[in-house]
Amino acid sequence: MRQCYSAVLPQWVYRVPSCPNPRNYSQWIEASKRLNCYNRLDSTDVTEQAKVYHCLPSTFLNETVEFCGTNVPVSPGNCPIFNYRQQQVSNYPTYYNCSKFTSGCPTKMFHSKKVFMYPYCLKINCISKCFEAQIDCPDTLNSSNSKATTEIKPTHQM
Repeated sequence: MRQCYSAVLPQWVYRVPSCPNPRNYSQWIEASKRLNCYNRLDSTDVTEQAKVYHCLPSTFLNETVEFCGTNVPVSPGNCPIFNYRQQQVSNYPTYYNCSKFTSGCPTKMFHSKKVFMYPYCLKINCISKCFEAQIDCPDTLNSSNSKATTEIKPTHQM
């Protein structure tokens, strides 16, 4: 399997081959428990101390990471991402403008812990370093062997 990343992560952030399935809420709950995030995803607490499970693409769009971080509001037209520079001083997501997505860009404000409601915010092409839904991102169907997404699958040559 080809790795698309090389930067050093803070000790409380972990690379994962993929985020839990956006359509399976119980997988997100299990991932939260595994990381010992002390606030539940279904909690209504949005205070600064409310550290909840996050699984997001990184700023470089070449990897997917998970961490317990602050649940922050995300404005319409944006996807939450893990920002290496910001994460050195605090543990909350920042944003990526998704206005050039062909579909799936959030049109309403939501909180970062609910990113699973916007699966296009989780699908990246780590080789081309872009979201799959971006207009200029290489087509998944035409480059499936050179593409690593948030749902990495082994490829076998026959």
